[in-house]
Amino acid sequence: MKRVIFADIGGVCCDNPYRVMAAALKKRFGVPEKRSLSVLTEEAVDLDLGRNDFRRFHANVIASLQIPLSFGDFESMHETSLMLREDVCSLLSDVRRRNGIRIIALSNMPEYTWNIISGRRGMDALFDDAVLSYAYSVAKPDPAFFDIALKRAGVPASDTLFVDDRRDNVRAAGERGIQSILFTSADRLRKEFSMNGLIPYP
Repeated sequence: MKRVIFADIGGVCCDNPYRVMAAALKKRFGVPEKRSLSVLTEEAVDLDLGRNDFRRFHANVIASLQIPLSFGDFESMHETSLMLREDVCSLLSDVRRRNGIRIIALSNMPEYTWNIISGRRGMDALFDDAVLSYAYSVAKPDPAFFDIALKRAGVPASDTLFVDDRRDNVRAAGERGIQSILFTSADRLRKEFSMNGLIPYP
């Protein structure tokens, strides 16, 4: 029986914020979404690892895209992009309630974003703990990140289940002995949980 579920945040518990922002930048400035997404994702690497703060992130993004977007507007756009997937959050809460399983966030995320999600969005009530890249200066899919998560959880890999929307992260977790689910939709995740005996389906 699984004792811990590791759940990614961006792309699983909420929409990928950079995809949402890229769409907003296209609408406002006409910047191709693919271009914006590439810049946002690339610049987010140092942000997620705690090497840059959010002001530096903003400065680098607008310089690369050559757009006149103020820091305040950028902050607002970022916060608006953090849209929770209520169906996924509800499903995780149900699994925890039924089985007494701990839900631990496992995410590449800066402190700035976590404070918004946990405080203003109330996601801290969903998670029993959080292993976030900024706190350890290491990120998925680095194997060390999963080693930290297992140590923090205090259980063997065989007692855990990991949900993420990226194949490279799922593959890396699997190499550490963590059973992993590639997230595609809440309905598919429900089926996966059902197959693991965690919840009835439908």
